[in-house]
Amino acid sequence: MWDHSLQAKIEKRFGSGYTMLAAYTWSKNINDLSTSIQDHRSLKPERSLDVVDTPHRLVISGIAELPFGRGKALGNQWGRGMDLLLGGWQLNGILSFQSGAPLVISSIGSPRPNRIALGTAQQGRIQDRLTRAFDTTAFAVPAPFTYGNSARTFNDIREHGISNGDLSLFKIFQIGEKLKAQFRGEAFNALNRVQFAAPGAQTGSTSFGVITAQRNSPRQLQVALKLIF
Repeated sequence: MWDHSLQAKIEKRFGSGYTMLAAYTWSKNINDLSTSIQDHRSLKPERSLDVVDTPHRLVISGIAELPFGRGKALGNQWGRGMDLLLGGWQLNGILSFQSGAPLVISSIGSPRPNRIALGTAQQGRIQDRLTRAFDTTAFAVPAPFTYGNSARTFNDIREHGISNGDLSLFKIFQIGEKLKAQFRGEAFNALNRVQFAAPGAQTGSTSFGVITAQRNSPRQLQVALKLIF
C-alpha cells in the first residue's frame, strides 16, 4: 500500500465568542489488493487507486455566541423575560466537502472490462445525468476467456462526493444554583443536499452508468431538552 497525504488546519478565535476552524486533507492511496484479482500469476495489473481513495476533504466548523441579551451588544437593557426568550443563544455549524470514491468497474463474464477510449468528460449537474453518470461507451465487454485491459479503478470516474452542512442552535437556562437546562435545536443536512449512490458499474448490464438510489438522508430536524446538574 502506498499512501501520501497533505494536511492543513487553520483555527481562529475571535473576540465576543466567535471561533472558526478549517481542516483540509489532500491524499492519494494506491494498492494492489483486491477481492477480484483478474490474474493471480501477476499482481502488477492490480495496482491502482484504492477503493477508499479520497483526494480532497475539507471541513469548516464555527461557533458563534449570538450578540443578543444582557451583557451583549444588543439587548443589554432587556428585561428578564425578554432576555430569557431571546438572549444567550449559541449557533454552531459544520460544512463538509469530500471527493467521491473511485468506481470499481467490472464486466459481464470477467472481473475487468476493456477500456477502449478515454471517454468524454461528463458536464453539468449530476442530477441532470442520472441515467449516464459517466461515458459508458469508453468500456466494452472482453471476448470470452480473455482478460480485460481495464484497471481496477480510475481517477476520472468516481462516485458522487459529499457536500453537507449541519447546524445547531442552543441555549443554557440557569434554573438553580447547581441545576441547568439546555435547549437544543439541530438540523442535519440543513441545506437538504443529495448525495447519490454509486452508479451501476458492470459493463454490459442495462444499469451500467445509471444511478438509482440516494446515499445520504434528507434534511432531519430535532429538538432536545437536557438537564445538567
